[in-house]
Amino acid sequence: MLSQVVEEGDLLSWDELVGSAYRTLQKMPNVSYGEVRVHVIENEFIWMRDGALEAFSSSESGGTAVRILTTGMGFASTADPSKVDEAVGLALKNSKASDKKVGLSQENFEKASYSSKVSKDPFSTSLQEKMEILHQIDSSAADEGISSRNIFLKLSREKTLVLNTDGAEISGEVTRVKLEVFLTHVSGSSSTQETESRGGSGGLELIDEWNLPEFVRSLSKNMKERLEKGVPAPRGKMDVVIGPYVSGLVAHESVGHPYEADRILGREAAQAGESFVTPDMLGSRIGTELVSVVDDPTIEGSYGFYLYDLEGVKARRRVLMKNGVINEFLHNRETASELSTVSNGSARASAYNREPIIRMANTFIAPGDMSPDEIIEDVSEGIYIKRFMEWNIDDRRYNQRYVGSEAYLIRGGKIDSMILKPVLEITTPGFYSSVDAVGKDLEFQAATCGKGDPVQGVPVWTGGPTLRLRGVGLGGI
Repeated sequence: MLSQVVEEGDLLSWDELVGSAYRTLQKMPNVSYGEVRVHVIENEFIWMRDGALEAFSSSESGGTAVRILTTGMGFASTADPSKVDEAVGLALKNSKASDKKVGLSQENFEKASYSSKVSKDPFSTSLQEKMEILHQIDSSAADEGISSRNIFLKLSREKTLVLNTDGAEISGEVTRVKLEVFLTHVSGSSSTQETESRGGSGGLELIDEWNLPEFVRSLSKNMKERLEKGVPAPRGKMDVVIGPYVSGLVAHESVGHPYEADRILGREAAQAGESFVTPDMLGSRIGTELVSVVDDPTIEGSYGFYLYDLEGVKARRRVLMKNGVINEFLHNRETASELSTVSNGSARASAYNREPIIRMANTFIAPGDMSPDEIIEDVSEGIYIKRFMEWNIDDRRYNQRYVGSEAYLIRGGKIDSMILKPVLEITTPGFYSSVDAVGKDLEFQAATCGKGDPVQGVPVWTGGPTLRLRGVGLGGI
């Protein structure tokens, strides 16, 4: 089945939208703060199922967003530049109607532009060539007997312009490529599933670097082997080694989200949840000295790449946990003002009709200096969870649970037999305070992080190295 969806209506040119934005800022009423954003996104999506094209879609959307601060912050947006004045009026009305007084941190603003580096433009490449990329990945799994195969290629080009009455004038253009693979293997009454998601900012040249056909072939072999040879997972207190595929998710969910300042202040409680972290926990130890967790949007080629946020604040590397100590939160200008600090450039929005809110970009556990083999060599009896099949974490990001897919027993410092579905259940402080070895094998997965109401999905990287946890509890299903 082939479906094609193209958004109806002609999008006005970038130049027309930009011209309207400058005129709007010049006519901004006498207010404490005014902001105009032009935001245009081009998307393309290809889905291959079991070697056949299942769906193709192409769309482009964009418009202008306005924010005005009098007492509260008012927001409005429109896709029609001829109606921007109406959006300004609505934003002003919304601002005056707010009963919550808002302050903004004092920042140094610049006039700048930036873009991602693209060698092979995905939007100028033929559909046939992009289909061949997916066919190669599909064939590598099909050749190993994996019966259910879903492969998704997601392309986007995001252009933004941010202008504000404090002097910001920032334009950005980021092209992104993402490949997702979903595999299911059935053997008798047993089955196993795996997902892999690679992504970055750039062009189709990124796909050559990932070498996904060979990776998927190896993964497919492993899926078959675990169903044939896997033994029940042990239970009880023991040493657990986790791979980068797992540690990256842990960093995103148990540090990234609970360190978002709007969540800490209770503004996400009815939407995405709460946080176990409180403002007075800054400087508190939560992990061993070996553990640092970073969020960095400035990494060139990353999926969550940007150099300025959508409030016009220059982005930088944010060290959320430093040597086991809570070091800083993710801030926009509003939360920074409330907590008497400055913004660290964390305001993002998924589209022109969404207000910028605090978001992660590329969140990862910083690498150490040990190889995975060295980490495993010092485990006399334990398990190694290389990949997970499911996970969950509570609304406060405190209690968490991970079920392994590819996992092994460790005996005498060496990998032994495959095990089935080991379960690691642990608290966030319990996890980070049990880490006694950190690998140098930092790896990243691409993801779309959801937050807000209406929901906003933004591109991010989750990342980490191999970690060793001493004496933690292991369950089973």
